[in-house]
Amino acid sequence: MTAEEDAEARDVGSVCKSCGRKLSPTNSVGYCQQTVACRRAYRRMGNPKLQETSRIERRCEACGSRIRADNVSGYCNAPDCRRTWGRLRGRLRRPTRREYHRNYNHGYRRANPEPFALKGAKRRAKSSGVPFRLTEADLPPIPDRCPVFNTVFRYGNGRVLPESLTLDRIVPTLGYVPGNVMWLSHRANAMKQNASIEELHKFARWALAFVEEARNHSTEHGVASTVELQQSVGRLPLAPTSEK
Repeated sequence: MTAEEDAEARDVGSVCKSCGRKLSPTNSVGYCQQTVACRRAYRRMGNPKLQETSRIERRCEACGSRIRADNVSGYCNAPDCRRTWGRLRGRLRRPTRREYHRNYNHGYRRANPEPFALKGAKRRAKSSGVPFRLTEADLPPIPDRCPVFNTVFRYGNGRVLPESLTLDRIVPTLGYVPGNVMWLSHRANAMKQNASIEELHKFARWALAFVEEARNHSTEHGVASTVELQQSVGRLPLAPTSEK
């Protein structure tokens, strides 16, 4: 018998067991792939593991009706059984999905800090009783480093770090309005708090005078260690400087 005669012989009566369509001579599974049911049967019969389990009798765990052997859920398509399987699947997926959503939200917040900063600023403005008239277009560009400490901004994935990015009011009493906000690290924002520009100038002058007096005191008395310097600075009767 020639190859053509062999192909013709195998082609005779070769039809799909599901829909009855004619199959190609090379199809050894017995199902075509023209319909959903045929494709499902084609994949099942083409997988040796599923062929082994297809001989096992299975029952729905909720109502006891017969289900297919390759049913991974163990429940049939009855409405009550589907609801039972949906609740069970939700409980099984919840820990993994919670971790997935947490990582997704943290990544989205790092990539889009502006809307989250506006949301927090609006909440703080409401609690402090200051105006809020900001949009994303009113925000200044985000720098790579903190303008006060020159440190790189970092994200703590749910917790605040000293290097975390924050939106600060330049003049606290004016509120969150265009031209009155800037980006600072959390450490710089916490040190600034609600102090005005004049108060910050006074604090800076006091800090410079305090450090200069401490250096002079350590030079006069020969303070060698850092502990002794801190102890001597704590005993300094530094008088407040008069504002010019």
